[in-house]
Amino acid sequence: MLATVPFATLSSSGAPSVVVPELLAHVPGSRTMYLVDLVGCEDVSCLRLLRTSVSATSFRAVTLPPLSRVSGSLTGDLDRLVFATANVGYALVGATFPWTMYKTVDGARTWQRVKIASGKSIVGLTVSAPSIYTVTALCSSIGDNCRDYQVNHSTLNAQGWTSTAMPHPSKTQVGDGDFNPNVGAFGSNVWISEITHAGSTIFTSYDGGKTFAPIAANKLASVSGCAITAASARSLWAECPTGMMVSFFHSSDAGATWSNISRYEFAGTGGGWFDSVSTTLAYLAYLAYGQQQPFDRITNAGATITNLGKLGVRSTRRLPIFRSAMRRTASCSARPMARGRQNNY
Repeated sequence: MLATVPFATLSSSGAPSVVVPELLAHVPGSRTMYLVDLVGCEDVSCLRLLRTSVSATSFRAVTLPPLSRVSGSLTGDLDRLVFATANVGYALVGATFPWTMYKTVDGARTWQRVKIASGKSIVGLTVSAPSIYTVTALCSSIGDNCRDYQVNHSTLNAQGWTSTAMPHPSKTQVGDGDFNPNVGAFGSNVWISEITHAGSTIFTSYDGGKTFAPIAANKLASVSGCAITAASARSLWAECPTGMMVSFFHSSDAGATWSNISRYEFAGTGGGWFDSVSTTLAYLAYLAYGQQQPFDRITNAGATITNLGKLGVRSTRRLPIFRSAMRRTASCSARPMARGRQNNY
């Protein structure tokens, strides 16, 4: 369901009167969003892509890129779906690490395959209009033993890529060179969280990923790098796995210093979702096994945490929160948590 916002029947495509989306993709700076839902059965052949707005009062059926079945995943091998504008979007498709990237320039009516580097897997994707960034690597057929990581930059047409080696390649120490492929980007500014022999380090670029320099004294705690989300050129959010737990941070100075968002211990393996909305606003839904979802609003750049009660559902695969002038929309599911690739972090 969409909390507080009922779905209308989409008779033209045979969608049910109540839609439980498997995946939501919001268009930054607009009221448009896309949702992936199962219609008629729980198989990849029944997946549908629908276009709507945050009011969720009407839906238009559009088209998904080519997908294949994956055991345990109701979205098949669809790994990521992001949109830069109402008509320009990208999808990562692959059974382990995504091997294939598709783009649409006509509002998901058609999709075209994107080529970046021959033989390489696409392991990360970040869109910040007018730019798109991917992280690619040479990986084994089962998605492990990756090497030769690169950051790739293009305009939204996803052509004419510029590639740069990761700023800190792997060394001999265990874990040295590990990083989170969810790089942060705002225009030509790029942030990458990596593990070096000196600990967790953030590298930043101000030229579209051509050159990187480390940020001193960021001191983010993580075992494999943090996922960075850039809300502006100076406002950053970080999700940092620390083993079986996850920590959250906010920076108001482009990553030079970070404030810990302290609420309670968050078990990343237990389920839940953290979603940043703006430079100062974020939401956190936390799953305690067998209990309803505690739901928090984080404001004042992480300084203030307000408990909003419980969502009334026992499973959260993804929790996109989209702010509009009139309402916020949350996606929850009462279906079982065994959803494959869309669970947790």
